[in-house]
Amino acid sequence: MIFQSNPYELQYVMKEVENDASDHIYTHLFRFKSTHTTLNYLLRAEYHKCDVFGIKFYAKTHQKSNKKYSLLTNRGYALRILRTCASVVPILLKEYPTASFGFIGSRLLDELRQEIEAPESTIRYRVYEKVVQDLFGSQTFAHYAYPKISGYLLINRRKDIESTKQAIERMFMQNYSEIHNYQDLI
Repeated sequence: MIFQSNPYELQYVMKEVENDASDHIYTHLFRFKSTHTTLNYLLRAEYHKCDVFGIKFYAKTHQKSNKKYSLLTNRGYALRILRTCASVVPILLKEYPTASFGFIGSRLLDELRQEIEAPESTIRYRVYEKVVQDLFGSQTFAHYAYPKISGYLLINRRKDIESTKQAIERMFMQNYSEIHNYQDLI
């Protein structure tokens, strides 16, 4: 098992309603603090049509940056932070028992070298894939990996898996085709 320590304590902040033209309906916002580094983090559980959440997080110090999901803090404790992010899944399942969950491993940005990681099978994706597989077995979710876009999907087994998977894939392709278009960030 990859995790030896407990997650940091998650605190619910608020629910933000979306008013854009996408299939993103609202976001549950959480926060947590690393007791080791004293950095604060924000976790976004973005609820979409098709009963699926996209889980995202970033250091609060990066909150105003349009690069916030690609920046590193270089403070360590990444696995405990990921464990904390994954701990939102059972919390959300209490209110949304048929929900599915998606993760994208953002591309790393090296501002000093002005380089950005390729979108396929990013370092973060490879870590997320291992973390998700270790934390969530196949009893509650069917697992689907998308290395070409560094995405990972957990389809809730309370639904028809194949039709749910196809509907979520279609929705995400329609709404987030530019998800890895970060060239303008360098």
